[in-house]
Amino acid sequence: MNKSALAKFIGVFVSLLVIWVINDLLLIQPCLDEGGIFQYEKGQCLLENGSLYTTGFEMPLVVLYVVIGFGVSYFVSRIFNKIFAKK
Repeated sequence: MNKSALAKFIGVFVSLLVIWVINDLLLIQPCLDEGGIFQYEKGQCLLENGSLYTTGFEMPLVVLYVVIGFGVSYFVSRIFNKIFAKK
């Protein structure tokens, strides 16, 4: 594997971790704070009374995930390319 491909792989991996943390902070934690149970297989928050809890961030988060995915992977891969280029 060449150095450029490794840097891109690391960039994509870091962007997935960032998206995972943002998803946890904006969707899962508010669900748990409201006393609900987050159903990972459905991606829904079920409250104790049986109703679904929504934060209102679900659709804007899809766009944010794409922007974060491209942006973080681009900048991280550039940083790692510079690190690997010095060796």
